[in-house]
Amino acid sequence: MRKEKDLTDGAMELRGPGYGTLLLEFLVAVSFCDGVVTAEGKIQVALWTFMATILSLGTVLRICNAREWRKPAYLVRLDATGITVHGHALVPWTEVAEVRARPNCVMFFAPTGQDLPLFPRPARSNPRDAANARFARAYGRVLVIDPNIVDVPCRQILAAVRELTAGTVPVTQK
Repeated sequence: MRKEKDLTDGAMELRGPGYGTLLLEFLVAVSFCDGVVTAEGKIQVALWTFMATILSLGTVLRICNAREWRKPAYLVRLDATGITVHGHALVPWTEVAEVRARPNCVMFFAPTGQDLPLFPRPARSNPRDAANARFARAYGRVLVIDPNIVDVPCRQILAAVRELTAGTVPVTQK
């Protein structure tokens, strides 16, 4: 995670996560392999092998996703003119009705009847796609930023929105 980012250059660029936490996850998965070697009995060996395999596969998939997210220079760019999602046109702040913060995400809402670009996802299928589709049916296409995917925490994103919009876009936090 980056240190506090100042907005003197007038923009905040949200990038994909670094590899540090992924390396830690991989080391935890490897530590389960030690359990396989020291386990006694067929059931313990099977359980340890299963856990080590699942953790290793999950970590490898997250590393592949992180590589996809690290490719572009930024995933989302917030500046004085608006929001730019990688691969989409600029969305001016006048087209953002509200910003809501939840403990696990920051959501940008458009006025009724308009859509915002979706957050870029890796090409691989995501188990949250069904949840995203239900959310889109309920609220319309909302730009949702998950702080676990980007290198900036929610509070910094909200502070940047408040500063860049000078209070013209309401920001609510729950």
